[in-house]
Amino acid sequence: MENILVRTSSTVGESNLHLQITPAYRRDVFLNKQVWELTLIYIKEKLEKIHVIPLSAECGPDHAHVFLANWKNFSISYIAQAI
Repeated sequence: MENILVRTSSTVGESNLHLQITPAYRRDVFLNKQVWELTLIYIKEKLEKIHVIPLSAECGPDHAHVFLANWKNFSISYIAQAI
């Protein structure tokens, strides 16, 4: 994985974000592989629209983890709502 350094007028660095997405009542919806694949496609499409880079995504039976880069132009709540 290549480091993406973000440059502003006063800083240089990278900022990544880890989100955990949990379905209602922590149901085991991601045990079905097709559900997980469709969810991953949906998340990638939504993030592409707002120009946030998904670095990786994994899931457990009742939750999903998404690791993001290039997210500093948005609040965490906005990204969560977009997904």
